[in-house]
Amino acid sequence: MSLKTKALLPAAAVSRPVSHPPRAVRQAAPQPRGAERRAEPRLAESGGVKLRLLDHLACPVEGRLLDTSPRGFRAAHGVAGLSPGAIVAFHWGAPARPGRPVERGLARVVWTRITEESVESGFLILQSESS
Repeated sequence: MSLKTKALLPAAAVSRPVSHPPRAVRQAAPQPRGAERRAEPRLAESGGVKLRLLDHLACPVEGRLLDTSPRGFRAAHGVAGLSPGAIVAFHWGAPARPGRPVERGLARVVWTRITEESVESGFLILQSESS
């Protein structure tokens, strides 16, 4: 600050340090590896699900519905190359629980886990319709 500028300002403005109110620091509690991070409750399911990648003309893949939530589902299937971000058309019928409607729509793959026994993926429902 130049001497001219200091002369134009009141003494209190020149000598007062700028202070900011302390920010609250949010620290998440450490979670053990594999801890539950889902925001919505899941309902266990059983029954078939058909998945078809939208950018491929391949036949639908048969899978097994494992659980559902209002905004997503988890399924076991045989497509190891199903990568996060892929969009699939899905369809499941024959409700595992009485009163559960047939559902179909579009979903995005969020994650895929490949083990020696199976391939599982988690899906975020983008658009759906029940019948």
